Amino acid sequence: MLKNKYLKELNFDRNLFSYFLMNKGTLTYETILAYYQPIVDSIESKDVFLFEALMRWDHEKYGILSADYFIDYFKENGDILSLGSLFSLRSCQEIFLLNQINDFNASVSINISMRELSAPFFIENFKAMIKQSALSPDLIVIELSELEFIDSLVLYKQILYQLKELGIRICIDNFGYHFSNFGYLLRLPIDMVKIDKQIVHKIQSDQEMYLIISSLINICHNLNIKVIAVGVETESQYSLLKNINCDYYQGYYFSEPFALDLI
Repeated sequence: MLKNKYLKELNFDRNLFSYFLMNKGTLTYETILAYYQPIVDSIESKDVFLFEALMRWDHEKYGILSADYFIDYFKENGDILSLGSLFSLRSCQEIFLLNQINDFNASVSINISMRELSAPFFIENFKAMIKQSALSPDLIVIELSELEFIDSLVLYKQILYQLKELGIRICIDNFGYHFSNFGYLLRLPIDMVKIDKQIVHKIQSDQEMYLIISSLINICHNLNIKVIAVGVETESQYSLLKNINCDYYQGYYFSEPFALDLI
């Protein structure tokens, strides 16, 4: 974990902290780690629908850092392409090994930024990564943030269909955050959506929000789109979501993110 004394010692915002980190540590395949948070179908069965891969940096001085501390630096400097490639490869290779060792058929979801998706030869490079990892494409889910893509998702329609042709599933993260026009769900090959955790956290105290979430789930189900509730932290949240037929759940109520032990 990040050592508190260093945070107090540095005492500046994350953008400056990111710059400091870039000059005091080395990011390589060995130091970029994948932690996994399971997405399950219920607390009763605890059957894992898929694992979301979450980026971590094993920093030589500060320990294990979450992506919040460094990802913006890479997005702003264009290095997100190489970082994303390293992380995607590591995640797919580890899930492949997990499946081989345990005779599982686990899937993994990987977050892809707009800069990555719009890069030249993205499809070709992603296909090469899949081949190198040996993981079957139908066990891979690409997550795209509605917050980042809200004004341009339809522009990437061709790329999304190319991914679908490979067998990859498409998930929209942060779904419903801005209560935007959901017409893109009709025009794009979306398999699943993740209801934003800020919405989920209001389900207990806000009756209108409860009705909105119920309506969103019904809309998605009518379009054969699965719904994942993110940030589920309490039994009450889980019960309310289950009552309105949410399909899958992710959050600390079920499991914290963890590293795989493949040794």
